[in-house]
Amino acid sequence: ETAPMRARCLIVEDEPLLGKSIEKFLRRVGYETITVMRAEDGLQRIAAGEEFDVILTDLHMPGMGGEQFYERLRTRRPDLVTALIFTSGDVASRDTHEFLQGTGRPVLAKPYELPELKAIVDRVSAEQRRGAAV
Repeated sequence: ETAPMRARCLIVEDEPLLGKSIEKFLRRVGYETITVMRAEDGLQRIAAGEEFDVILTDLHMPGMGGEQFYERLRTRRPDLVTALIFTSGDVASRDTHEFLQGTGRPVLAKPYELPELKAIVDRVSAEQRRGAAV
């Protein structure tokens, strides 16, 4: 009997140490992970045909931020919008709050605990895989 394919997670995080620690943790709990420091690189991988069950993206990054990333994804790969999880150290600002509410996607407010991260990634991954099986 073959083991189920491991869920793939794309991590878009401009802070290298944080990106690495998220990657290490998610690998330890059974995910296959790819980490990029720029939203543009994440979009490039998706455009090249890479598939992801979960996309964890920081909201505020140099260059393209999480909002633009979301808009591009919505236009080019609307099927992947449901894979998105946002992380942000700024969930209090009104603009950020309104944007996040409008997306309907889960948000992890920084700093967060690893069990919180696992719970949200597990949930989104399960939803994506259920959706794909339909």
